[in-house]
Amino acid sequence: MKIFFIVCFSVGMLNAYDLNSTIIDGNTTVYNTLLKKLDNEKNVTSEVLLEKSLIQLLLEDEKKSLVKNDLNITLPKNSDDYKMLFQTYLNLLTRRDKIQTALEQNKEKINTIEDEIQKLDQNSTKVLPLELQDAVYHKNIELYQKQITVYTNTIKKIEQILTDTLNQLQINTSAINKSIEKNKLQEQQIINKINALKINKEQANLLDNTKTSSALEKNITALELKHQNLIQDITSSQFLLFVSALKNKDKMAFTLEKKIARRSSRIKETFF
Repeated sequence: MKIFFIVCFSVGMLNAYDLNSTIIDGNTTVYNTLLKKLDNEKNVTSEVLLEKSLIQLLLEDEKKSLVKNDLNITLPKNSDDYKMLFQTYLNLLTRRDKIQTALEQNKEKINTIEDEIQKLDQNSTKVLPLELQDAVYHKNIELYQKQITVYTNTIKKIEQILTDTLNQLQINTSAINKSIEKNKLQEQQIINKINALKINKEQANLLDNTKTSSALEKNITALELKHQNLIQDITSSQFLLFVSALKNKDKMAFTLEKKIARRSSRIKETFF
């Protein structure tokens, strides 16, 4: 009798695992079949509606899974191209970091959901929605891993190009310094505008003026994006000065390296 119970229990757990595995490893055909089954469901509960929404997400994820193996990178012909390539490099680093963070967050969600599934009776109506959501997070991780690989390969390629084309680069340090000073002045003006708008928004919130608050928020967001673009431009210009200092074995290279590191940490995603 005891052996019979163990066998039955094992089979039950295996079936639960097989169902979850089928959903996680499923493709468009599997999800469309499951969706048709739910469409024929007469008793449309909140669980059924949730299941259908999650299946739609899985179908969308199947389309997203087609990731390019590589990103096109053009060799720089002059200092402006070199600067743009460095900006692309910074953006890829930022993008990869964000995806890595999202990947880790999805892993944590999977652990939480799978713990919940184990606690439930496998006949519970709560199981399938959780399994579908679990599958969404698994699919996300697959996509993120592909994207991280592509970005990592492209980052390495850019690093090699930046190194290989260094000696052929002609850099007008005087023009670059003027551009940096101009951008810094513009940056401070934008910061002042953002701070003024934030004060106005706080006042609008105190007066429960949601329309004005919403309009101010849009203006703040637009200025913050402009600010990020300026930070990026200044950083890439400082990188050109750093490259020039390295070529000329100038001690200023160490000071510039610190400035670039400080500004790079403030750069958010702007290109992707």
